[in-house]
Amino acid sequence: MGLTETLKRSAAALRDGGVPFALAGSAACWARGAPAPRNDIDFVICERDAERAEQALAAAGMRIERPPE
Repeated sequence: MGLTETLKRSAAALRDGGVPFALAGSAACWARGAPAPRNDIDFVICERDAERAEQALAAAGMRIERPPE
């Protein structure tokens, strides 16, 4: 799956899960006319919504990872 499809799927999962979010980074710039993102997709969510976001993304079939940082 490419980045654009992943972005759409992730945004839909967060929306459907009732998790407020904002698109950030190169994907946000792309949405406003910049070149397409090539490496990653950044979403901003409130810390208090992190668990709900994780659950919504997992329910959409995405793999959840918790890096040490």
